[in-house]
Amino acid sequence: MVLHLLRKNENAQMNIEFIVAVMLLTFVIVSVVIITIRAFPSFTDQAKESGSRAKAAAVENLLLYSPGVPQNWSDQSAVKVLGLSYFNNFSNETILGALDPAKLSLINSSSSLNYSFAKSSLNLTAVDFYLEIRSDWGTFSYFNYTPTSSQRVISINKKMGLINNSFRINQTTANVTLLVWES
Repeated sequence: MVLHLLRKNENAQMNIEFIVAVMLLTFVIVSVVIITIRAFPSFTDQAKESGSRAKAAAVENLLLYSPGVPQNWSDQSAVKVLGLSYFNNFSNETILGALDPAKLSLINSSSSLNYSFAKSSLNLTAVDFYLEIRSDWGTFSYFNYTPTSSQRVISINKKMGLINNSFRINQTTANVTLLVWES
């Protein structure tokens, strides 16, 4: 009879160890699942942020580092693709980091070179942008289109030159702010 009671206690002890092991395993699995679920939105946010930065870089390259089509446009009706970079006719090259004040003046005064034209000429469908240029000549906001407070905005701040080539090359430094967000 004593031997029989000992066996029952051994089985009972074995069952308690098994139950504790299963509970610990369940706790570990639940913890890993919870940590993974909490970490997943940050991976998603990082992927969205990366995609937004890539789109912002594309807008920056098209708008600020490309002279547009045609490269030197002085007439608003000739513009096919908006690009604000300065194009030197004598060397037949785009001056890296330099904006053309004549183009800036034209988009500031022209009703046909508006925001919808800029977006369509740059082939931007799901992206919006705002451009501000501050220099000794003043502060100019182009297109006057701003994001809402709920939109994720990528801000690009650059120092660029404004080249005036009326008689001789004259360069002024400008602070350029380009805001880009998904619409």
